Amino acid sequence: MKKIVAILDGDVHQRMQVTVALQGSYIVQPYGNSMAALSGTQIDCPDLIIVGSQVGGATGLSVARDLKRDRRLTAVPMIYIAENQDTRLRDQLLLAGVKTMLIRPFEPHTLQAMIEGMVNSQVEAGWKDLAPDQRKVLEGTLSAFNGVARDLASGKPPALGPVTEACSSLVEVVAQERLGPLLEKIRNHDNFTYVHSMRFSAFMALFARSIGLPKAMQIQVASGGLLHDMGMMTIPAQVLNKQEALSPTEWKQVRNHVTMGERLLQAMGSVGKGVEIIVTQHHERLDGSGYPYGLKAGQLNELARMAGIIDVFCALTDRRPYKEPVTAHAALEAMATTMSGQLAADLVPRFRDILLDTVYKGELETVV
Repeated sequence: MKKIVAILDGDVHQRMQVTVALQGSYIVQPYGNSMAALSGTQIDCPDLIIVGSQVGGATGLSVARDLKRDRRLTAVPMIYIAENQDTRLRDQLLLAGVKTMLIRPFEPHTLQAMIEGMVNSQVEAGWKDLAPDQRKVLEGTLSAFNGVARDLASGKPPALGPVTEACSSLVEVVAQERLGPLLEKIRNHDNFTYVHSMRFSAFMALFARSIGLPKAMQIQVASGGLLHDMGMMTIPAQVLNKQEALSPTEWKQVRNHVTMGERLLQAMGSVGKGVEIIVTQHHERLDGSGYPYGLKAGQLNELARMAGIIDVFCALTDRRPYKEPVTAHAALEAMATTMSGQLAADLVPRFRDILLDTVYKGELETVV
Protein backbone atom coordinates (compact mmCIF):
# COMPACT_ATOMS: atom_id res chain seq x y z
CA MET A 1 0.00 0.00 0.00
CA LYS A 2 1.41 3.38 -1.00
CA LYS A 3 1.98 5.98 1.69
CA ILE A 4 -0.33 9.02 1.74
CA VAL A 5 1.28 12.47 1.44
CA ALA A 6 -0.89 15.56 1.99
CA ILE A 7 0.24 18.79 0.29
CA LEU A 8 -1.12 22.09 1.64
CA ASP A 9 -0.12 25.03 -0.54
CA GLY A 10 -2.13 28.01 -1.74
CA ASP A 11 0.11 28.46 -4.77
CA VAL A 12 -1.53 26.32 -7.48
CA HIS A 13 1.62 26.11 -9.58
CA GLN A 14 3.84 25.05 -6.70
CA ARG A 15 1.24 22.60 -5.39
CA MET A 16 1.00 20.98 -8.83
CA GLN A 17 4.79 20.77 -9.16
CA VAL A 18 5.11 18.87 -5.90
CA THR A 19 2.12 16.66 -6.75
CA VAL A 20 3.62 15.66 -10.10
CA ALA A 21 7.00 14.95 -8.49
CA LEU A 22 5.52 12.62 -5.86
CA GLN A 23 2.52 10.94 -7.44
CA GLY A 24 4.55 8.09 -8.89
CA SER A 25 5.68 6.96 -5.44
CA TYR A 26 2.88 8.11 -3.12
CA ILE A 27 -0.86 8.70 -2.90
CA VAL A 28 -0.94 12.50 -3.04
CA GLN A 29 -3.69 14.59 -1.45
CA PRO A 30 -3.36 18.24 -2.62
CA TYR A 31 -5.20 20.99 -0.74
CA GLY A 32 -5.36 24.70 -1.56
CA ASN A 33 -6.84 25.90 1.75
CA SER A 34 -6.73 24.92 5.40
CA MET A 35 -10.44 24.07 5.77
CA ALA A 36 -10.30 21.50 2.97
CA ALA A 37 -7.08 20.10 4.41
CA LEU A 38 -8.41 19.73 7.96
CA SER A 39 -11.53 18.03 6.61
CA GLY A 40 -9.69 15.77 4.18
CA THR A 41 -7.07 14.60 6.63
CA GLN A 42 -9.83 13.53 9.01
CA ILE A 43 -11.07 11.09 6.37
CA ASP A 44 -7.69 9.76 5.21
CA CYS A 45 -4.94 10.32 7.75
CA PRO A 46 -1.71 11.03 5.84
CA ASP A 47 1.66 9.44 6.55
CA LEU A 48 3.38 12.78 5.92
CA ILE A 49 2.28 16.41 5.45
CA ILE A 50 3.91 19.11 3.32
CA VAL A 51 2.94 22.71 4.11
CA GLY A 52 3.69 25.73 1.91
CA SER A 53 4.31 29.25 3.22
CA GLN A 54 0.76 30.36 2.36
CA VAL A 55 -2.31 28.14 2.47
CA GLY A 56 -5.40 29.96 1.27
CA GLY A 57 -5.82 33.04 3.43
CA ALA A 58 -3.68 31.69 6.25
CA THR A 59 0.07 31.52 6.73
CA GLY A 60 1.67 28.11 6.50
CA LEU A 61 2.94 28.50 10.05
CA SER A 62 -0.56 28.97 11.49
CA VAL A 63 -1.85 26.00 9.46
CA ALA A 64 1.03 23.85 10.69
CA ARG A 65 0.18 24.81 14.28
CA ASP A 66 -3.48 23.88 13.77
CA LEU A 67 -2.56 20.51 12.28
CA LYS A 68 -0.16 19.70 15.10
CA ARG A 69 -2.90 20.45 17.66
CA ASP A 70 -5.05 17.73 16.08
CA ARG A 71 -4.52 14.53 18.08
CA ARG A 72 -4.70 12.38 14.95
CA LEU A 73 -2.00 14.41 13.24
CA THR A 74 0.36 15.30 16.10
CA ALA A 75 2.75 12.44 15.37
CA VAL A 76 2.56 12.75 11.58
CA PRO A 77 5.90 14.05 10.24
CA MET A 78 5.71 17.43 8.49
CA ILE A 79 7.85 19.32 6.00
CA TYR A 80 7.51 23.11 5.82
CA ILE A 81 8.49 24.68 2.48
CA ALA A 82 9.83 28.18 3.08
CA GLU A 83 10.64 30.93 0.61
CA ASN A 84 13.98 31.76 2.22
CA GLN A 85 16.22 31.06 5.18
CA ASP A 86 14.55 32.53 8.26
CA THR A 87 15.95 31.68 11.69
CA ARG A 88 12.95 33.12 13.52
CA LEU A 89 10.54 31.08 11.40
CA ARG A 90 12.58 27.93 12.00
CA ASP A 91 12.40 28.50 15.75
CA GLN A 92 8.63 29.04 15.56
CA LEU A 93 8.23 25.84 13.55
CA LEU A 94 10.24 23.88 16.12
CA LEU A 95 7.99 25.22 18.89
CA ALA A 96 4.98 24.07 16.84
CA GLY A 97 6.46 20.57 16.50
CA VAL A 98 7.70 20.89 12.90
CA LYS A 99 11.35 19.82 12.69
CA THR A 100 11.96 19.88 8.94
CA MET A 101 12.13 22.92 6.68
CA LEU A 102 12.96 22.96 2.96
CA ILE A 103 13.93 26.17 1.15
CA ARG A 104 12.75 27.00 -2.36
CA PRO A 105 13.92 26.43 -5.00
CA PHE A 106 14.72 22.73 -4.63
CA GLU A 107 15.11 19.72 -6.90
CA PRO A 108 12.30 17.12 -6.82
CA HIS A 109 14.76 14.37 -5.85
CA THR A 110 15.76 16.41 -2.79
CA LEU A 111 12.16 16.42 -1.56
CA GLN A 112 11.72 12.73 -2.39
CA ALA A 113 14.86 11.79 -0.47
CA MET A 114 13.69 13.88 2.50
CA ILE A 115 10.28 12.17 2.53
CA GLU A 116 11.82 8.72 2.20
CA GLY A 117 14.13 9.40 5.11
CA MET A 118 11.33 10.66 7.35
CA VAL A 119 9.00 7.76 6.52
CA ASN A 120 11.79 5.25 7.02
CA SER A 121 12.72 6.75 10.39
CA GLN A 122 9.21 5.95 11.60
CA VAL A 123 9.41 2.39 10.26
CA GLU A 124 12.83 1.86 11.85
CA ALA A 125 11.56 3.19 15.18
CA GLY A 126 9.13 0.25 15.17
CA TRP A 127 12.03 -2.19 15.15
CA LYS A 128 12.53 -1.58 18.87
CA ASP A 129 9.61 -3.97 19.46
CA LEU A 130 11.68 -6.88 18.15
CA ALA A 131 13.93 -9.09 20.26
CA PRO A 132 17.51 -7.71 20.46
CA ASP A 133 18.98 -10.31 18.10
CA GLN A 134 16.24 -9.71 15.52
CA ARG A 135 16.64 -5.95 15.77
CA LYS A 136 20.40 -6.41 15.34
CA VAL A 137 19.78 -8.16 12.01
CA LEU A 138 17.68 -5.33 10.58
CA GLU A 139 19.92 -2.55 11.87
CA GLY A 140 23.02 -4.42 10.71
CA THR A 141 21.79 -5.25 7.21
CA LEU A 142 20.46 -1.71 6.68
CA SER A 143 23.73 -0.19 7.87
CA ALA A 144 25.75 -2.53 5.63
CA PHE A 145 23.46 -1.84 2.67
CA ASN A 146 23.69 1.93 3.15
CA GLY A 147 27.44 1.54 3.50
CA VAL A 148 27.58 -0.07 0.06
CA ALA A 149 25.58 2.87 -1.35
CA ARG A 150 27.95 5.38 0.29
CA ASP A 151 31.01 3.57 -1.03
CA LEU A 152 29.60 3.58 -4.57
CA ALA A 153 28.70 7.26 -4.32
CA SER A 154 32.28 8.10 -3.28
CA GLY A 155 33.79 5.95 -6.03
CA LYS A 156 35.12 3.25 -3.72
CA PRO A 157 34.55 -0.51 -4.04
CA PRO A 158 32.01 -1.72 -1.43
CA ALA A 159 33.37 -3.26 1.78
CA LEU A 160 32.40 -6.90 2.27
CA GLY A 161 33.13 -7.05 6.02
CA PRO A 162 29.99 -5.27 7.32
CA VAL A 163 27.82 -7.29 4.91
CA THR A 164 29.27 -10.59 6.14
CA GLU A 165 28.89 -9.55 9.78
CA ALA A 166 25.25 -8.55 9.33
CA CYS A 167 24.45 -11.74 7.40
CA SER A 168 26.07 -13.86 10.12
CA SER A 169 23.46 -12.48 12.54
CA LEU A 170 20.75 -13.15 9.96
CA VAL A 171 21.81 -16.80 9.63
CA GLU A 172 21.55 -17.20 13.42
CA VAL A 173 17.94 -15.94 13.41
CA VAL A 174 17.08 -18.14 10.43
CA ALA A 175 18.44 -21.18 12.32
CA GLN A 176 16.04 -20.39 15.17
CA GLU A 177 13.09 -20.12 12.71
CA ARG A 178 12.36 -16.55 13.83
CA LEU A 179 12.52 -14.86 10.44
CA GLY A 180 8.84 -13.93 10.01
CA PRO A 181 8.75 -10.89 12.35
CA LEU A 182 11.79 -9.36 10.61
CA LEU A 183 10.15 -9.56 7.20
CA GLU A 184 6.95 -8.01 8.55
CA LYS A 185 8.88 -5.11 10.09
CA ILE A 186 10.67 -4.12 6.88
CA ARG A 187 7.69 -4.39 4.52
CA ASN A 188 6.70 -0.70 4.85
CA HIS A 189 10.26 0.61 4.52
CA ASP A 190 10.54 2.97 1.54
CA ASN A 191 14.05 1.95 0.49
CA PHE A 192 12.63 -0.60 -1.94
CA THR A 193 16.00 -1.91 -3.11
CA TYR A 194 17.03 -2.57 0.50
CA VAL A 195 13.77 -4.36 1.27
CA HIS A 196 14.09 -6.51 -1.87
CA SER A 197 17.73 -7.31 -1.09
CA MET A 198 17.04 -8.09 2.58
CA ARG A 199 14.16 -10.43 1.67
CA PHE A 200 16.29 -12.07 -1.02
CA SER A 201 19.14 -12.53 1.48
CA ALA A 202 16.82 -14.01 4.12
CA PHE A 203 15.21 -16.49 1.73
CA MET A 204 18.61 -17.53 0.35
CA ALA A 205 19.83 -18.22 3.89
CA LEU A 206 16.65 -20.17 4.59
CA PHE A 207 17.01 -22.22 1.41
CA ALA A 208 20.74 -22.86 2.01
CA ARG A 209 20.07 -24.14 5.52
CA SER A 210 17.25 -26.42 4.34
CA ILE A 211 19.49 -28.21 1.84
CA GLY A 212 22.21 -28.72 4.44
CA LEU A 213 24.87 -26.21 3.42
CA PRO A 214 27.40 -25.53 6.21
CA LYS A 215 27.01 -22.37 8.24
CA ALA A 216 29.95 -20.61 6.55
CA MET A 217 28.31 -21.15 3.15
CA GLN A 218 24.94 -20.00 4.53
CA ILE A 219 26.58 -16.70 5.52
CA GLN A 220 28.20 -16.40 2.09
CA VAL A 221 24.90 -17.11 0.36
CA ALA A 222 23.09 -14.54 2.52
CA SER A 223 25.84 -12.01 1.76
CA GLY A 224 25.38 -12.65 -1.95
CA GLY A 225 21.67 -12.05 -1.48
CA LEU A 226 22.20 -8.68 0.20
CA LEU A 227 24.62 -7.64 -2.56
CA HIS A 228 22.85 -9.23 -5.54
CA ASP A 229 21.29 -5.97 -6.76
CA MET A 230 24.05 -3.53 -5.78
CA GLY A 231 24.33 -2.64 -9.47
CA MET A 232 20.84 -1.11 -9.12
CA MET A 233 22.35 1.58 -6.91
CA THR A 234 23.95 3.09 -10.02
CA ILE A 235 20.56 3.56 -11.75
CA PRO A 236 18.53 6.78 -11.24
CA ALA A 237 15.59 6.42 -8.83
CA GLN A 238 13.19 7.88 -11.39
CA VAL A 239 13.96 4.91 -13.65
CA LEU A 240 13.67 2.28 -10.90
CA ASN A 241 10.35 3.69 -9.63
CA LYS A 242 8.84 4.63 -13.00
CA GLN A 243 5.14 3.71 -13.27
CA GLU A 244 4.97 3.67 -17.06
CA ALA A 245 6.67 1.12 -19.30
CA LEU A 246 10.43 1.62 -19.50
CA SER A 247 11.89 2.93 -22.72
CA PRO A 248 14.39 0.67 -24.56
CA THR A 249 17.23 2.81 -23.16
CA GLU A 250 15.88 2.60 -19.59
CA TRP A 251 15.32 -1.14 -19.87
CA LYS A 252 18.92 -1.54 -21.03
CA GLN A 253 20.02 0.47 -17.97
CA VAL A 254 18.09 -1.85 -15.64
CA ARG A 255 19.35 -5.05 -17.25
CA ASN A 256 22.88 -3.71 -17.04
CA HIS A 257 22.76 -3.81 -13.23
CA VAL A 258 24.02 -7.40 -13.26
CA THR A 259 27.08 -6.53 -15.35
CA MET A 260 27.70 -3.52 -13.11
CA GLY A 261 27.41 -5.77 -10.05
CA GLU A 262 29.99 -8.12 -11.55
CA ARG A 263 32.40 -5.24 -12.09
CA LEU A 264 31.95 -4.13 -8.50
CA LEU A 265 32.70 -7.65 -7.27
CA GLN A 266 35.95 -7.63 -9.24
CA ALA A 267 36.89 -4.32 -7.58
CA MET A 268 36.11 -5.80 -4.15
CA GLY A 269 38.64 -8.60 -4.57
CA SER A 270 38.02 -12.07 -3.14
CA VAL A 271 34.33 -12.40 -2.19
CA GLY A 272 33.71 -16.15 -2.44
CA LYS A 273 32.22 -18.22 -5.22
CA GLY A 274 28.75 -18.24 -3.65
CA VAL A 275 28.54 -14.43 -3.64
CA GLU A 276 29.81 -14.30 -7.21
CA ILE A 277 27.25 -16.79 -8.54
CA ILE A 278 24.31 -15.07 -6.87
CA VAL A 279 25.27 -11.56 -8.02
CA THR A 280 26.01 -12.59 -11.62
CA GLN A 281 23.42 -15.32 -12.26
CA HIS A 282 20.22 -14.45 -10.37
CA HIS A 283 18.55 -13.35 -13.63
CA GLU A 284 19.59 -16.39 -15.67
CA ARG A 285 16.84 -18.92 -16.50
CA LEU A 286 16.93 -22.63 -17.37
CA ASP A 287 15.54 -22.10 -20.89
CA GLY A 288 18.21 -19.52 -21.74
CA SER A 289 15.78 -16.57 -21.68
CA GLY A 290 17.56 -14.83 -18.80
CA TYR A 291 20.37 -12.29 -18.77
CA PRO A 292 23.09 -11.12 -19.03
CA TYR A 293 24.63 -14.26 -20.55
CA GLY A 294 21.60 -16.35 -21.56
CA LEU A 295 22.92 -19.37 -19.65
CA LYS A 296 20.89 -22.59 -19.85
CA ALA A 297 20.11 -25.44 -17.47
CA GLY A 298 23.38 -27.31 -17.85
CA GLN A 299 25.34 -24.15 -17.08
CA LEU A 300 23.48 -23.27 -13.87
CA ASN A 301 24.31 -25.04 -10.62
CA GLU A 302 21.92 -25.49 -7.70
CA LEU A 303 22.91 -22.17 -6.11
CA ALA A 304 22.17 -20.23 -9.31
CA ARG A 305 18.84 -22.05 -9.66
CA MET A 306 17.92 -21.18 -6.08
CA ALA A 307 18.84 -17.54 -6.72
CA GLY A 308 16.62 -17.46 -9.81
CA ILE A 309 13.66 -18.85 -7.88
CA ILE A 310 14.05 -16.41 -5.02
CA ASP A 311 14.55 -13.41 -7.30
CA VAL A 312 11.26 -14.16 -9.07
CA PHE A 313 9.43 -14.81 -5.79
CA CYS A 314 10.67 -11.56 -4.24
CA ALA A 315 9.90 -9.55 -7.39
CA LEU A 316 6.30 -10.80 -7.35
CA THR A 317 5.73 -10.39 -3.60
CA ASP A 318 7.64 -7.11 -3.11
CA ARG A 319 5.84 -3.80 -2.54
CA ARG A 320 6.85 -1.27 -5.20
CA PRO A 321 5.64 2.24 -6.12
CA TYR A 322 4.32 0.93 -9.44
CA LYS A 323 2.63 -2.26 -8.18
CA GLU A 324 1.03 -3.95 -5.21
CA PRO A 325 2.52 -7.24 -3.97
CA VAL A 326 0.84 -10.55 -4.71
CA THR A 327 0.40 -13.25 -2.09
CA ALA A 328 2.97 -16.01 -1.69
CA HIS A 329 0.42 -18.51 -3.00
CA ALA A 330 -0.21 -16.51 -6.19
CA ALA A 331 3.52 -16.04 -6.76
CA LEU A 332 4.34 -19.73 -6.30
CA GLU A 333 1.43 -20.73 -8.52
CA ALA A 334 2.73 -18.53 -11.35
CA MET A 335 6.25 -19.85 -10.84
CA ALA A 336 5.05 -23.46 -11.09
CA THR A 337 2.88 -22.91 -14.16
CA THR A 338 3.57 -19.98 -16.49
CA MET A 339 7.28 -19.95 -15.60
CA SER A 340 7.79 -23.71 -15.29
CA GLY A 341 10.33 -23.88 -18.12
CA GLN A 342 12.45 -21.10 -16.65
CA LEU A 343 12.74 -22.27 -13.04
CA ALA A 344 13.93 -25.56 -11.54
CA ALA A 345 10.83 -27.79 -11.28
CA ASP A 346 12.32 -29.78 -8.38
CA LEU A 347 13.27 -26.73 -6.32
CA VAL A 348 10.10 -24.61 -6.61
CA PRO A 349 7.91 -27.04 -4.59
CA ARG A 350 10.74 -27.47 -2.12
CA PHE A 351 10.93 -23.71 -1.65
CA ARG A 352 7.15 -23.69 -1.17
CA ASP A 353 7.41 -26.29 1.60
CA ILE A 354 10.20 -24.35 3.30
CA LEU A 355 8.08 -21.19 3.35
CA LEU A 356 5.06 -23.09 4.70
CA ASP A 357 7.12 -24.60 7.51
CA THR A 358 8.86 -21.39 8.55
CA VAL A 359 7.91 -17.87 7.44
CA TYR A 360 4.27 -18.37 6.46
CA LYS A 361 3.42 -21.04 9.06
CA GLY A 362 1.04 -22.97 6.81
CA GLU A 363 -0.72 -19.90 5.34
CA LEU A 364 0.40 -18.69 1.92
CA GLU A 365 -2.52 -16.35 1.27
CA THR A 366 -0.74 -13.54 3.10
CA VAL A 367 1.76 -10.89 2.13
CA VAL A 368 4.99 -10.99 4.19
